[in-house]
Amino acid sequence: MISFCIITDGREPAKTSREIQSINALHIPFYEILLGGNIPDENMVWGIKSVDMHEHARAGRLGAMRNALCRRAAGDILVVADDDMVFHSDFYQGVLWHQGKFDVLACRILNPDGTRFWDWATYKGPNGHALLDYDKTDYENMYVSGGLITMKRYVFDECQWDENLGFYQNEDIDFSEKLKARCLRFIFNPFSTVTHDAPYTQVGKSVVRTR
Repeated sequence: MISFCIITDGREPAKTSREIQSINALHIPFYEILLGGNIPDENMVWGIKSVDMHEHARAGRLGAMRNALCRRAAGDILVVADDDMVFHSDFYQGVLWHQGKFDVLACRILNPDGTRFWDWATYKGPNGHALLDYDKTDYENMYVSGGLITMKRYVFDECQWDENLGFYQNEDIDFSEKLKARCLRFIFNPFSTVTHDAPYTQVGKSVVRTR
């Protein structure tokens, strides 16, 4: 089973609804959707597990919300995502193709204009904060974006997010350091795609806001 764990601040329910619809459209045989944070619309949560964490959402405690949903998840594969992702039709098959090859999987994340978001990147080392080519790796200096992470259940049993970290506090870098400290493998999956429905674009090896 695959568990999709979506955290939300409740500010853009239309985007969150679109994300849920994109997951349902994958026609996965066994899956569940968990939505946690500030749940804005009761109609949105029909058929999914909702977890009210409005205080964490208001305070921006991303790690606390992710941990809470992962603890409740029943799947052996966890897909932890922000509330503004759109899953493409290739997502499920791409994860299946890699199923026996990863602890943590980074997937293609596109901006609305088709350029890359921070899907496979370093944050230190000779390149600093920069996108890597998909066929390159720099394990010591890399991180997995907090916006979307696919991992085996046993990874969460070993590593959790820091519950005191939130927006713009590098919670994804902290989590990636924990993964590396435990020698857990994260690899890139070019066959699964999502779009990050937010105003960003790629400029060279970086990603910037467009407004």
